[in-house]
Amino acid sequence: MIKVAMVMNDAGVYHFGCMTFQALSSDPIMNPSRLSIAFQRIVNTIENEYQTVEAAFYKGGPRYVQWAAKMAVGLQTGVPWVMCKQDDAPDPVYHGGTNFGRTGSAFVLTSYYDQAPLDEYGLIREPKWSHLKELHAAIKLCSKPLLTGAQKIFPLGELQQAYVFEGNSGECAAFLVNNDSRKDSTVLFQHISYELPRKSISILPDCKTVAFNTYKVSTQYNTRTMTPGQSFDSVERWEEYREAIPYFGKTSLTAETLLEHWNTTKDETDYLWYTFRFQHNSSDTQLLNIQSRGHVLHAFVNGEFTGSAHGSHDNSSFTLENTIHLKNGTNDVALLSATVGLPSVFNAPAGEDPVALNLNSMGKGEAWINGQSIGRYWVSFRTYKGNSSQTWYNIPRPFLKPTGNLLVLLEEEEGNPLGITIDTIAISKVCGHVTSSHPPPVRSWEAQNQIGDTKINMPGRRPGRRPKVQLNCSQGKNISKILFASFGNPEGDCDSYATGSCHLFTSRAIVEKACIGKKKCYIPNSNQYFGVDPCPDIPKALLIDAQCT
Repeated sequence: MIKVAMVMNDAGVYHFGCMTFQALSSDPIMNPSRLSIAFQRIVNTIENEYQTVEAAFYKGGPRYVQWAAKMAVGLQTGVPWVMCKQDDAPDPVYHGGTNFGRTGSAFVLTSYYDQAPLDEYGLIREPKWSHLKELHAAIKLCSKPLLTGAQKIFPLGELQQAYVFEGNSGECAAFLVNNDSRKDSTVLFQHISYELPRKSISILPDCKTVAFNTYKVSTQYNTRTMTPGQSFDSVERWEEYREAIPYFGKTSLTAETLLEHWNTTKDETDYLWYTFRFQHNSSDTQLLNIQSRGHVLHAFVNGEFTGSAHGSHDNSSFTLENTIHLKNGTNDVALLSATVGLPSVFNAPAGEDPVALNLNSMGKGEAWINGQSIGRYWVSFRTYKGNSSQTWYNIPRPFLKPTGNLLVLLEEEEGNPLGITIDTIAISKVCGHVTSSHPPPVRSWEAQNQIGDTKINMPGRRPGRRPKVQLNCSQGKNISKILFASFGNPEGDCDSYATGSCHLFTSRAIVEKACIGKKKCYIPNSNQYFGVDPCPDIPKALLIDAQCT
């Protein structure tokens, strides 16, 4: 994702933006015809982040956003633009990506945002992906009355409303909203009763039939698995180089005071050594106190490590305070300031699954694959739950050669490289759970309401439209095993499940016959499909958990 920051709508910013894109256009990253499919550019981002201050400029705020959008589109880059943190512009976070090299902001994970519909490795994250897909399809069904019709709002209850859009030719679309976050609600809209789950919206493209509800979506859940492939548990596989603590008399730059880190390094490196020496008249212990507004600091006294300290995302300032031992005479102090090597060779894992470096045994530093930095790592930085902030670090397949790949680590704390592994990532399980109250997939609504160019509006649920469990393995994988299947009233959800008081004992066999060996399959929640009603007085649900290999 290419990002350009723009801060004001004057001629200088306009010409700077044009100059930037002209410079980038000669780079393969900005030229789709010169890229492999693995690096195809599909979207540009204006890193605007203007939403938080837009209201302060009153009418001028929206005008600036429109100017920025028109300026970007006018560059004619050939792909869509999105804005960051702008409610009335397309949302960019469909793929979080990876902060390779030193591109990450202070105290921001290298994986950036792995919870997007497309995860860091380009794998589809369910149910988020299909939830958005179904939502977009439902809104598309409403496009004509939404774009050309008049809006009306009707109260349906204390916390419930109907937003209705009616076109001049009789088109009608409705959005039934339940703002109650605690309980479900039953509402009456145009003489028809509708169940609205708590904090949800139902979309009715014909003002009669529910095509989509934000709380009950007929989509699958998937499980991502990291499989260890190669380990680096042999000392013979590693070479080690230790950086010497700098000697005061051989420093390249001297000053009468501590120099500011970024101004000194010009952001060419994360690291800057500070050294100083002083005379002490006795051998004793003293308190070393260092106040820093930087990110990380390591302290050494007379060649011995004495402690480290660091800030956080919310507060980068910190104090390093430790008791140190001083000798009689000259004492040398060295401070390593860090903003946020060990080489080994390995072969690329077989197959096409995404690859990651498991650095759970390391501390803090940076990693390179064949000279390409895959980002900073900081495994020793723990979350409030005590877990590592990040364990796996993405290695794009194009970074790898079939054999002889060189891995280099710069470790600035301490770690055990023998515990590092090269892992592959895959979607190993897919699971679906629907009840009789779930809307059917939106595509079935479209099929039942469209014959050629003629749209058919019919109230109620049409024949053949039933909620379905939809199972779909990732590319190159098929359903190899049905781990659980229950048609009846299964308990729990895709995270934890069990058969309930009503269960068709042939559920698994029927699902296995329909799904084993296939990349995807769809099973309707239907007595007719399963051939029998195991409990006539109980509303039916269907839960299926399957393995993909």
